Amino acid sequence: MTRPRHARKLIALGLIVLSTAVAGATPAMATNLVSGSPDSATSTQAHLDAATKNAFGDEHLIETYRKYSCFEVEDPSIRDEYRAGSATRKPLTKILDGLWYIGDGYVGQYILTTKSGGFALIDTLNSSSDFETYTLPALKSLGLSDSKPLEGVFISHGHWDHDGGAQAIRSHFRENLPIHLGSGDTQGKTYSPTPVDTSTSTTKELTIGGTKIYAQPTPGHTEGNLVGFIPVEHEGTRQLLLINGRSGVPQDVTEALKYLRGTELQYEAARKLGATGTIHTHPLSDGSMRQIDSINSNGAGHPDFLLGKERTLRAAAIWRECAAARIAELDPSIKIPVWRATSIDFESRRPLTHKLSAEISTPWGPVVNAPMNFQIGNEEICSATTDNKGTASCTSSNPLRPRQIVTAVFDGSQASTYINLPSNSVRSVIQR
Repeated sequence: MTRPRHARKLIALGLIVLSTAVAGATPAMATNLVSGSPDSATSTQAHLDAATKNAFGDEHLIETYRKYSCFEVEDPSIRDEYRAGSATRKPLTKILDGLWYIGDGYVGQYILTTKSGGFALIDTLNSSSDFETYTLPALKSLGLSDSKPLEGVFISHGHWDHDGGAQAIRSHFRENLPIHLGSGDTQGKTYSPTPVDTSTSTTKELTIGGTKIYAQPTPGHTEGNLVGFIPVEHEGTRQLLLINGRSGVPQDVTEALKYLRGTELQYEAARKLGATGTIHTHPLSDGSMRQIDSINSNGAGHPDFLLGKERTLRAAAIWRECAAARIAELDPSIKIPVWRATSIDFESRRPLTHKLSAEISTPWGPVVNAPMNFQIGNEEICSATTDNKGTASCTSSNPLRPRQIVTAVFDGSQASTYINLPSNSVRSVIQR
């Protein structure tokens, strides 16, 4: 397919976005089309390297998110490892407080305790048989009753291994039970899904049993694909989990570019909403299966899918770079800027008084000539531009009080072949 035809399709789809970096915003979603030989900085290997570097050496991110997201380019045989897991049944497993996994080693579903005390399902497994074998016994073991009913279902997309049990759920439970599915996938579905609008890219909100779920449309894998964000309380702390952030990248270039845009939209939503971890109903995709197996073998331990905000965004950046690598492999004439995760470190030896100093870095090196703001709450106290070592220093006009929280904010920057992602860092004022 030639470049002009790509461009016409992408303009019609709204996928060509001008590259701008604005304060407080996610970096531009830049898919720039060029003809001729690919630039080495935006080639398949450049995106694969970026997927690795964006982990900042984090072994868990590399061995799970990185390995199982870029396999379509590097090692397609991993797909066989995915599917072989369907032969191994996984018992009902408590993941976090009020959240359980049930299914097999390839595909599963999550059961969530709602705010009102009932249950919500995340995906529905493969079939009516799976409903009888997995879903219903699991719900009953958790206390399904008139006082603890099933209150709704959230389906990530309309492929049979995610919505195959929906008809049995509809038949067993009340007729008006909400079964939420992206509107782009509802055609021909006999279980009368409740459509979630996927015709626009804005994040949608839906409520099941008093629990608010955020749904981000990410077409590409399917037209109605949704990435969800669900809140859970774990050990007294609120967590927000990104659901199903990775899917198979389409082999059609136009659809693959839509998928790429979806990964960027989910990154933006994760950053805006403050996502702190991930789960996946194909649990090899984000490392959930490793943790599920560990829980069943050794007890709960530390849940690795609770990553914190910064590591969750790094995982999302890895997903994006794997998608970009696949597109570069399908059509090397398409130039896609590399995403570079960034990190901010305060100068550790200096107490915070009037003088503020912090460094912005990436695995590629320091971020130079970039603006950084220092804030208390939403109020900017001073700003500066990074030097050739990535360090920005400025002086507050007012002294800082002990125990105030200072945030260093970098809103992102870009060049023709890469985008430095935004980041922030906080430090409590300790004065000598």
